[in-house]
Amino acid sequence: MSLTLKSLQTEMSSSFNELSLRMDNLDTKVHDLDSNVNKRIDNVVHILDAHVKETAYSFRQTNRRFDALDQRFDKLMKDITTTFSPYFFNIEKMLADHEVRIKVLENG
Repeated sequence: MSLTLKSLQTEMSSSFNELSLRMDNLDTKVHDLDSNVNKRIDNVVHILDAHVKETAYSFRQTNRRFDALDQRFDKLMKDITTTFSPYFFNIEKMLADHEVRIKVLENG
């Protein structure tokens, strides 16, 4: 009986050692997979961060172009207003004089 118990004890000890080795191997594999996943996540984060920065830069460039266009349009409108303002004033004055003449003719 003692041989049987001894052999069972040896066999169980061997089985536990084998299970322990398998668990250690599995733990190592899980750790490696976790490390790979973290590296991939970090890579994706860096790619997305670069994309966000690139997009922000593109928007800033677009905003600068629109600002320049807006300034050119404002200058053009100012030039047009400055150029045609005396003519518009003369036309308004002529129309006012014309209305006065019509009233004088109607009353006179």
